[in-house]
Amino acid sequence: MDEKKPPTVDDPRKPEEENQSSSNPTPVGPEEPQLETPQFEAPKPEPKWTSWDYIYNVLAEPNKAFAIASREKPLGLAFAVIIISTIISLVVNLSMGPGDMASLEQQGVPVALAGAFATVFALISAFFGLVMWLLMAGIYNLIGELLGGKGNAKGLLVTLGLASLPTIFTSPLRLIAEILPGGNTLEWLGLLAISLWTVVLQVFAIKQSVQLSTTRSVLTFFAPFIFMLFIIITLVILIILTIPAIGSLPGLL
Repeated sequence: MDEKKPPTVDDPRKPEEENQSSSNPTPVGPEEPQLETPQFEAPKPEPKWTSWDYIYNVLAEPNKAFAIASREKPLGLAFAVIIISTIISLVVNLSMGPGDMASLEQQGVPVALAGAFATVFALISAFFGLVMWLLMAGIYNLIGELLGGKGNAKGLLVTLGLASLPTIFTSPLRLIAEILPGGNTLEWLGLLAISLWTVVLQVFAIKQSVQLSTTRSVLTFFAPFIFMLFIIITLVILIILTIPAIGSLPGLL
């Protein structure tokens, strides 16, 4: 018959307690309820703007319109604005040509030849307008980067094209000025207002596309003109200083 060993010093529990602890495991309490993670709905993407949305907001909220246009880059719309404004100007200029044609005819210039020259000149002007649009976008993008902005040549090309939207009103203004009394004064005031409006829109276009402050955007816009003025003044001064030296050369007196 096996004898039970007395409890040792290392294990002071009694055999009965040892058997009870092995046969009766520690009861586990009830499981804590898990908290449900709140489900947040993902923000719905903004609907894509249509062409009419861009046109309306360029006239009403230009900063918002240019910020979205510089990101989405609707190049086709900007190109369409440039082309439509050019076509309207071309049609108006040709339709208002009969008076000039009559004066040219009195001077002995054939009307057909004068009309051909007017059409060619209008087409060259349209081509020159497209080239200047591309060129100025590149220049403004470069100057904007030099002033601490972020390069966005395509976005700037789009916003500058949309900024020329007020020029569409130039040709209808000319027609109205021909009909109403005091048309010349009305035409010049209208052209001044449209020019200032276009400049303001172009500054906003640079600001939103290249991400510059308003002050740096204004400086970016006028920088090419300031540079050209500096070149012209420098050339004039050089010519004035050179004339006495040329006159003092032997054989020219």
